[in-house]
Amino acid sequence: MVMIGMMMVWMMVTIDTVRAATLWSGNFNSYASATDMDKWSFSNRVGEYQAYICGGAAGTQISSWLTLSPSYANMADTTVKQGARIEITGNSVWHSQKMLRTEIIPQIASNSIFTGTRYFQFSMKQDSVNPLNNQYSHQLVFWESHFADIQFEGGNLKFVLSGGQTPWSAPFGNNLWHNFAIQVDYNAKQVTLYHSTGTAQLAVVVPATAANVDTAEWHVGILRLPLNDQQDAAETAVYYSGVYINDAIVPFSGASVTGGTGGGSEGDNAVKDAPIPCSVDSDCPSGICKIEKICMAKQGITGGGVAAIIFALLFAVAVVGLILGYFALKKPESLPSFMR
Repeated sequence: MVMIGMMMVWMMVTIDTVRAATLWSGNFNSYASATDMDKWSFSNRVGEYQAYICGGAAGTQISSWLTLSPSYANMADTTVKQGARIEITGNSVWHSQKMLRTEIIPQIASNSIFTGTRYFQFSMKQDSVNPLNNQYSHQLVFWESHFADIQFEGGNLKFVLSGGQTPWSAPFGNNLWHNFAIQVDYNAKQVTLYHSTGTAQLAVVVPATAANVDTAEWHVGILRLPLNDQQDAAETAVYYSGVYINDAIVPFSGASVTGGTGGGSEGDNAVKDAPIPCSVDSDCPSGICKIEKICMAKQGITGGGVAAIIFALLFAVAVVGLILGYFALKKPESLPSFMR
């Protein structure tokens, strides 16, 4: 029994807790203020985001339409320090076209991140003072090729696939955080939508569905289409928080994920560390400093769940051993001949 107990302790101590790798973090933690985002250019690709899709004259500063604040963040994600408020106005006209655009794009070194199964996670909330105009069609999170969009129209958020298929919609409301994870299977060409509100756990609302999945850029921000070739000039805004690309679902602290099948060995209920800033690989526990100057999460073997299973199995073995030991001492004749 002592030997079994020692084995159990050793196994529980040495098994690491699994962690979902955050392949790209866009949680805005690396920016001291929105003016840091003004430093980005095609010749100076700094920070978490590319920031050049905005209306107005050439040279428009990102900080004129995007602001950062802790009050803009969904604090259900305890790793987030601040969120972003992105606005459009009558000055947000894109390249003299009729549409209005203010968007940011993940600053990623290579499209090789878009492979296998990936989870695009984010939270967003409507500005109650400057809400979106219900009469217009908006694209709030989308891929350049529009194989999957989160859109807004008529007061509702919509999950829209290429071809116009809309398998999910819900009222946007005011002062309510909507949390999303879009699972993209690049091999099977399928997408799965997870959704929740407030601090509730994410759950599947659209199961795996065929889509025209490709490696197009992922956009976060507001694109508003014209109505009868006209645009309303009034300021409207959306808050964005906790934007990530992961290799497994990352729930809020203390929450779990329901209804999914997982996207890798890590499973759906993996836990994420707070991003660690870095300059070189040696700054990181994992030994990998990503292009966004954030450490790649250290990987390990699943701990909590596996340790619990091992504990239960070893406990069962111990109980069986005690029972057999009792019969061997008290009633040896009751045991099979090969065990006497």
